[in-house]
Parts: sequence; C-alpha cells; structure tokens
Amino acid sequence: GVVQSDVIQIFSKQVVKNVRLVKDKETDQFKGFCYVEFDTLQDLEEAVSLDGRIVLDNNPQPLRIDIAEQKKNDRLDPSHSFLKLIN
Repeated sequence: GVVQSDVIQIFSKQVVKNVRLVKDKETDQFKGFCYVEFDTLQDLEEAVSLDGRIVLDNNPQPLRIDIAEQKKNDRLDPSHSFLKLIN
C-alpha cells in the first residue's frame, strides 16, 4: 500500500505540509486513500492536474486525485489546500 514517503515522492514538485493516510480503526489497514495538505493553492492545482496520470508499481490502475470536501464547520481557508488521493 501507499505510505507517507510515497505521497511525498509523488508530489515532489509541490510543497506538502501534511499527509494523513486513512486506516481502518479495527485492523489498522490502509483504506486506499489519504488526504494531502499543500502549502499553497498553486501547489494544490498542480497536484490535481496529475489526476489519472500516476501509476504505482504494485497497482495498474492510475491514482485518482480530487479536491477534498471541507467539513461543515470548517471555514474555507486558502492557506489550507487539501486533496484526496485514492489508490
């Protein structure tokens, strides 16, 4: 599965502030997606442009990259640019 260093390598041309791999609470197994926070909106836009263009060695399906939805109570803050990476 994907680990944090894989995500940082995938987005090596962008400034990654944080990576949160989503795991099953009971088994601690990776659920196949993660959230990535970028330093700037430009970094986020560059990352989204890679949607469907990245293939990992162990999975023939290209990675899906999408902008993560904000939680209801979160105010939109342009300094926090998140996307959802789906393996």
